[in-house]
Amino acid sequence: MFISFRYHPAFRLFSVWLLFACLEEATWAWQTTQISRRQTKLHHHHPQSPPLPSSVGDDFNDSPCFTTNSRRSFLVETTIALATSTALSPSLPAHAAYIDPITSPPKITQKVYLDVEYSYNNERRRDRLMIGLFGDAMPRVVDNFAKLCETNAYEGTSFYRILSGYCMQGGAIGDPTGNSGRSYAATNGDTTMFLEPDNFNIQHTQRGLVSMVRSTREGGIDSRFLIQLTNDGGWANDRYAAFGQVIDDDKTSKVLLERLENLPVQPPKNNPKQPVTIVASGLLP
Repeated sequence: MFISFRYHPAFRLFSVWLLFACLEEATWAWQTTQISRRQTKLHHHHPQSPPLPSSVGDDFNDSPCFTTNSRRSFLVETTIALATSTALSPSLPAHAAYIDPITSPPKITQKVYLDVEYSYNNERRRDRLMIGLFGDAMPRVVDNFAKLCETNAYEGTSFYRILSGYCMQGGAIGDPTGNSGRSYAATNGDTTMFLEPDNFNIQHTQRGLVSMVRSTREGGIDSRFLIQLTNDGGWANDRYAAFGQVIDDDKTSKVLLERLENLPVQPPKNNPKQPVTIVASGLLP
């Protein structure tokens, strides 16, 4: 029986592949442009700052979302999956709605604190950073982070990278270099070192947003987190799982964040020149 060429499975597969190839290249070009603009903006406003390092999170430019080989692999896998889905069903499921924390702030279900020791004006200080957690929007991630705080597992860890105008990163349990961390389960003897995030729906549109750092190799999360230092964090969308927000109930958290952001750092990885140590953590009422 004669079948129109446009309904032939091979043609449908090719059409899907071509569509996603175009979308993938367009997305890649847009991401590259945004990063370039942010770097230019950073240099313009902070001419004395060291060059922006190549790593944000585990590996910014070499993360699974940015390497050419990984992008090609993702394209092939996605094409096959969607072609199969298209053959079985006339429609695809809609993507979950994104959440803008400025216009639709997620509900804060729990509060935690991190007591941070750092050098400021030639003296060591200890101040408190308070974080509100979005338990309804990110239950799995929040449970992991809250339990790490509750058990004081973050004691002795540090903020090991500070990128003024971008983010600051900390919480690498068991690894002062920040190359790895441990989930709550792992700190209790579980062999599962990484945890899959609930979703990536919360967009990085607000300064002080807290997200989990993702492992380059496994793609999951552990204990490492980042705090956004800009209202324009589009580079982190769909890449890092936002789950909380720095809150200023005690009127010191925002001041602390500003002080930490402007500490002297050592290029090329932007490690603080003086230790920035988490000396205690816990839950707030």
